[in-house]
This record gives sequence, structure tokens and C-alpha cells, in this order.
Amino acid sequence: AAARSTGAGTLAQLSWARIQFFFWSRSTAGDKNTLFHFAARPRYTPPMDLLKKWFARHERIVIFLGALVLFLVVYFGAAALPPWRTPWTLGWDPVWLVPFIPGFIVPYMSAYVMPFIVLAVPVDRAAFRRVARAYAAAILVAVAGFILLPLLPPHPSVIGPGSLGDLVRFQYAIDVPRNLFPSLHVALSFLNAFAFARFLPRWRAPVFFWAMLITASTLFVRQHYVVDVIGGIALALASWRFAFPRDRRA
Repeated sequence: AAARSTGAGTLAQLSWARIQFFFWSRSTAGDKNTLFHFAARPRYTPPMDLLKKWFARHERIVIFLGALVLFLVVYFGAAALPPWRTPWTLGWDPVWLVPFIPGFIVPYMSAYVMPFIVLAVPVDRAAFRRVARAYAAAILVAVAGFILLPLLPPHPSVIGPGSLGDLVRFQYAIDVPRNLFPSLHVALSFLNAFAFARFLPRWRAPVFFWAMLITASTLFVRQHYVVDVIGGIALALASWRFAFPRDRRA
């Protein structure tokens, strides 16, 4: 009887040891002394924290869309303001010596696509914020120029037939005629080129060529004066230096 009692006690001890080992081995709490693990209730996350996490994942798109909204609001907002004086026609500008070539409307309108390629530039968040800062500075300074120096565009008297002529007429119809100095077409194109020159040097030459082609098109389709082009390049250089004060590669 004593032997049977001892054997039963030993069997019970072994069974309890197995139960302990089973629960201890399945515990994921990281505490060696914990036998049981219970799933913790999900923590409450405040809405602002969720918004911050969402913004961190989509920061580049949000900043780009913010810059686009800034451009649309201030560009067309400046046009909605009545000019403080009669817009000028610069008869002394060299643009009147430049021939009107409708085919240049294609590179001119490609400037509307060019800013989107900046989204593909592999930069960190801090660098992308600086690029956006350069864009915002150029847009705000240009709008001040549009308001202070209202100009009339040097459009030709005859555009001509054909699909290219239709594109030119469409561009003339949708554009704001007083927003000329400095040229944002030129300024934003060169800011794109500066960004590629800094972060993707192997694409520097083609993007700079694209920017210069857009610059030439502003004259050949008679959308800007030569002084507008000079002002746009100067604005791009100043805006880039504002955002990247130590960058000498631009």
C-alpha cells in the first residue's frame, strides 16, 4: 500500500511538472518566472498620434500637394486682384527679335509635368522639406513680383493654323496674362534641375537640358520677356540658396 501511494505521488508530481513546462514554454511575455501569458488589451491611441503616424508615412505626398495648393491659390489669387496700375508692354525687350515658333509649345507645357519627377528623387525627409521650402519661397516671391510689376505678354498678332497653333491658343486662354515677372516657368524648372544635380548627379545633364529647353520655349512662344527669364533664373538661385545655404553645387 505504501509503495502504491509513493508511486501515485511521484506520477502526480511528474504530471504537474509537465503542465508547468507546457505553459512556461508557450509564454511569450519575456519573463522567465511567468507560467501563463494572457494577450494584453490593445492600447488606446489618441487621434493626433494616429494622424502623426499617417503623415509620417505619406509626408512627401502631403508636402508636394501642399506646395501645389500654395501655387494655385497665390498664382490665381494674384490674378484676381485688380492691378494697381495699367499693365506695361515692354517694347524695348529683346523678345521682339525672337521669332515665334509654335512647336515650342510642347516643351513649354512639359513644365507642368516636370515638378512631379521630384517625387522620385531619393532624399530623406529633411532634404525633401528643404526642396519644398525652395519651391514655396520662389512661389511667394514671384507672386509679389506679379502684383508689383503687372505686364502684358508679348503675344504675336498671328498664331497660325494647325494643332500646335491650337495648343498655343489654349495656353494663352488658360494662363494669367499679368503674371510674367519673374517667370515661374523658368524658376521652378531650374529648381528641379538643382534638386537633381544635388541628389541624382547622373541625371544632371538631361534635366538641365530640359530646364533650358523650357526656358527657351517661354521666349519662342512669346509667353515671357527676356527680363522675365533673367528674373526667373535669379529667383531659382536665390530660393535654392535660401533652402540650402551651404550648397555650392548648384
